[in-house]
Amino acid sequence: MTKPSNESLIDLAELARDAAPGPWEVREQPQSFGVRSKTPRLWTVARVEHHVNHGKDRTGRATAKFIAAANPATILSLVDEILRLREYIEENSAIDRTYKDERNLILLGVIMAAYNEMGGYQKGMFQKYNGALAAAIVVADKMQKDESPDAIRIV
Repeated sequence: MTKPSNESLIDLAELARDAAPGPWEVREQPQSFGVRSKTPRLWTVARVEHHVNHGKDRTGRATAKFIAAANPATILSLVDEILRLREYIEENSAIDRTYKDERNLILLGVIMAAYNEMGGYQKGMFQKYNGALAAAIVVADKMQKDESPDAIRIV
């Protein structure tokens, strides 16, 4: 099953708002299970027929109970919660990315400071064993001096 889009969830909420109001209940009848609204105006919401060969089968009863449980109030509550959680995740993901970027810049600054304190031999060894990190330090150093990312070329 694919994850429903926000648009399809909003459409589902609209359908729930337009449906017979809940709560809904299951009524066992001779040939079926009826699902109806428990409001003053008793609206029949659905009818689940008994399987001919099995009389009052468990699947029919379970299906009717499921339909009754999936009433408009339940659907609206679920849609609201899904949309709220998606928004929360999106907001916190952006915060987490920003935090990681800032943390990485601070770490790079600390490494740059240590690198700049190294002698020639130490810098050579550092570059030999940490090439990518050494390249990042050089790029960061150029960015600080030029303040122009366009002036930087990574080879």
